[in-house]
Amino acid sequence: MSDVSAVKNRETPDEWLHAANSIAALQTVKTRMMTPYTQTQQQEEEKEEQEKEEKLLGIEVDVRVLPNSLIPILRHDPISVDMDSVVKLTEWLETLAGIVSTQERRIGVVKFDFKDPAAAELSYQLFSKSLEWYKTLRKCFSFWWNADVVMAVTPPTSSNSNNNNSNNSEVSFLSLPSVKLHHMIYTIVDQFGFGLSFGWVLPDGFHMYDVRDIHNMRVFLQSLAAREEKWHSRPSCITFAVRYSAVFGEEHHSNNNNNNNNNNSEKYTFLWQAMDELLQEASCLFTVDNNIPPCFLTFWRGRNESITDEEIAIAKARFPTCTIDVD
Repeated sequence: MSDVSAVKNRETPDEWLHAANSIAALQTVKTRMMTPYTQTQQQEEEKEEQEKEEKLLGIEVDVRVLPNSLIPILRHDPISVDMDSVVKLTEWLETLAGIVSTQERRIGVVKFDFKDPAAAELSYQLFSKSLEWYKTLRKCFSFWWNADVVMAVTPPTSSNSNNNNSNNSEVSFLSLPSVKLHHMIYTIVDQFGFGLSFGWVLPDGFHMYDVRDIHNMRVFLQSLAAREEKWHSRPSCITFAVRYSAVFGEEHHSNNNNNNNNNNSEKYTFLWQAMDELLQEASCLFTVDNNIPPCFLTFWRGRNESITDEEIAIAKARFPTCTIDVD
């Protein structure tokens, strides 16, 4: 286990509000903020050390652009026609700023999951023009810039190596010239201090990350860190979004099949070691003036998957500072 994964940090949310792409979803944030604290004095004293740090809430929103428009909106799946019911990113952020306007404490993280480069570029312009609510939100939240920037290795069993889990008609971050993508990432960190969350585009038939996927992400990081313009500040964190079932799979459920279990154990061990090395290298590459960014994994689940308490414990035991989106 790497030293990086063993370091405690306060960038990792304790719980997540996933795909919070509506104004109604923000009511959950408001409710959690307003929940009264009912512990007795004795209970407070008994749990004094435990309660020193409040649980952090992660809020994830999916950002894309409407067809033939320059408006960033919140929606996970592609939109073929204009929709009056979609929520604009501006409206969502202004509502959140209003909810937390009287707060001075740290609440958590807002993760912007950008579905295409245009959404990322237009959102950056929005941040630049809306400094007042940004300052309000910054008192309570850290912000993460998330995108899939590396293509995962296509499984041998895949029937069509050109298919992936994204809409083929959309422009992806993979299609951007590296210079343009690097500048986009550098600017959001340099001007706004965002954290960086990187993921893989997963092809059809994908079921497990390969050590080559981890190597390719390291190559991407090395290229990003080596860009010509000097990094003046480090990201608030660097995290890698990984699908839980593709990191642990059936490994921990296969105790009754010793032959398969032995083969799987070696395969998963190599993968986990590669992930340790990825975290370690990210920490080294983006340290600025001896200021080391927290580096960790963010586990997510597929639409038809679930993550049990037992599986959460397994992930936390292997990668102690990971965060797990089970919502």
